Amino acid sequence: MSTKRGSLHLSTNASGLAEAFTCVSRPRRFGKSVDADMLVAYYSKGCDSRALFEGLDISRDPSFETHLNAHHSALNIFTEYTVTSPKTLTRLFGFNADDVERLCKRFGMDYSEMAYWYDGYLLGEERIHVYNPRSVAGAIAEKSYSSFWTSTETYEALSVYIDMDFDGIARDLVVMLDGAHIPTNVGLFENSMTEFKSKDDVYALLVHLGYLGYDQVERTVFIPNEEIRREFGNAIEAGARPHLARLVHDSRELQRRTFEGDTEYVADAIERAHNSAAGPHYYNSEQALRAAVKLAYIWSIDDYLRIDELPGGRGYADLVFIPRSGSSLPPLVVELKWNQPVNAALGQIRSRNYPAALAELEGECVLVGITYDSESCEHSCEIECVLL
Repeated sequence: MSTKRGSLHLSTNASGLAEAFTCVSRPRRFGKSVDADMLVAYYSKGCDSRALFEGLDISRDPSFETHLNAHHSALNIFTEYTVTSPKTLTRLFGFNADDVERLCKRFGMDYSEMAYWYDGYLLGEERIHVYNPRSVAGAIAEKSYSSFWTSTETYEALSVYIDMDFDGIARDLVVMLDGAHIPTNVGLFENSMTEFKSKDDVYALLVHLGYLGYDQVERTVFIPNEEIRREFGNAIEAGARPHLARLVHDSRELQRRTFEGDTEYVADAIERAHNSAAGPHYYNSEQALRAAVKLAYIWSIDDYLRIDELPGGRGYADLVFIPRSGSSLPPLVVELKWNQPVNAALGQIRSRNYPAALAELEGECVLVGITYDSESCEHSCEIECVLL
């Protein structure tokens, strides 16, 4: 892997300089111990590792004979490379997309599914996609895709920061579960796990722990993939913030009730999400209603690809939920209306034939019309099933 030979070239080229030591900080489970063991095996006088490295790229480096098993270890001044500022090492953290694609071909795994579960970490201004090596290895070994974080460890780590709700962190995390990126400043983080001056410090810590991704270009944090999203969802649902726990629980139930055509439950769930997601100055707006619907259906991300303003028929559908590969669930077309009769939303779906965008799918399609009355602050819903 490029991670290994790159690390050796870097450390060898730095030898003999005043700043001869390199510190590479990665999230947990991203291969620090493996790389450290490799460096010791290569440089240490305490072993004979020629057979391990002969034939690899490093063996063709002019310095190979000079440094192989020729050093004692010591620590002095060092240069630090971190996941928020990887500098020239963006391609040397974890597994990159090319690494994972080769592994998937070798072991007969679905690359797109592997990406859905474990991709999403971005490094440097190049935004190199990085995967968690431990999770990729676990999926290959088990021939299945799931979370490979230790449940107790993850819950304890996440619940502390969610329950403290420092500067609105809990609400931010719920929005991030829906795919949002939150602006942050990680530059002031002082490497403490207990002392925080702002929620930016908490986000920086969660990035270094591997629970959040960081976009160095946009300077935002986000939940990187399905594995981490599920861990956050579980921690929120089991945490000490009952209104957030109910929101996650309701989202799971909302999907089932939508299929059953329970319009009253769906309208109530949208109203609860609307109350949770929007402040008083933002509440009476179409954007707030759209955000509320997305938040209410937040758990649908497990089963669906959600698309805003999907072109179909003679217009653009507000929200369309397309089943992910392997899902047996029907697609959903959702239309939102403001201060109009409850039947106006479904009427527009029918008249403009939005389901035409899903013509390649077969079977049932669920049409959901949601309206909001700004005077009464009440939500209404109509649901209809049609054949594609």
